[in-house]
Amino acid sequence: MCIRDRYGFDGNLEDTSGDHDLTLEGGSEIYDTDRYCVSDRSIDLTAGGKYLTEDEMSLALSGSDHSISAWVKTNISQGVLIAFNTSIFGTRLVYFNNGKFWFYDESRINNCSPTNIDDNEWHHIAAVYNNGSNTISTYIDGVGQRTDIPVNVNITDTDLFLIGQEWLSDGIMGSYFIGNLDDLYIFDYALTIQEIENLASFYPDRSTGRLSGTVRTKKN
Repeated sequence: MCIRDRYGFDGNLEDTSGDHDLTLEGGSEIYDTDRYCVSDRSIDLTAGGKYLTEDEMSLALSGSDHSISAWVKTNISQGVLIAFNTSIFGTRLVYFNNGKFWFYDESRINNCSPTNIDDNEWHHIAAVYNNGSNTISTYIDGVGQRTDIPVNVNITDTDLFLIGQEWLSDGIMGSYFIGNLDDLYIFDYALTIQEIENLASFYPDRSTGRLSGTVRTKKN
């Protein structure tokens, strides 16, 4: 598989696959242990009020399939994981934690996973958007949750891209994610079920925290 953007949060906000380094707003960078107890290998957003952004992500994904893959840990049943807002702060597409893994489009109709993720344990989440059929499928720990749900999504190059919160329609920030985030990967194509299962089962070298599975990036 080829990752467009890879954020390992290994003590920094660098995109180790592409050229879309993140910017943290609302506080200072704090890093925590990852799911294998390796220090400084996940971004700590537990203090609240902090979020990440990148100016060109919407341009990169405009008019194409996309997939997201990440490891999350939270015990709070609220918070936006990833949001695309219109240039005037309207909702485009939001992936949300409400104890479960939700998503909603411009209609704001919630599509909720049957599985909880707010147990303060690490969980792998993935979402696949198919531009041709305008559908989204979601997965938790490699297991399908909602499959081929019709949505109304049209990401444009002027949309706002955020991690950890969303813009509300009046331009005020809200719905901060409270927890830890690690190994956020963004793809510009629709992942297969097998690829999602592989991502959910990757394990790193415990001494370095780096993946020992085979994952290609734009830079290699």
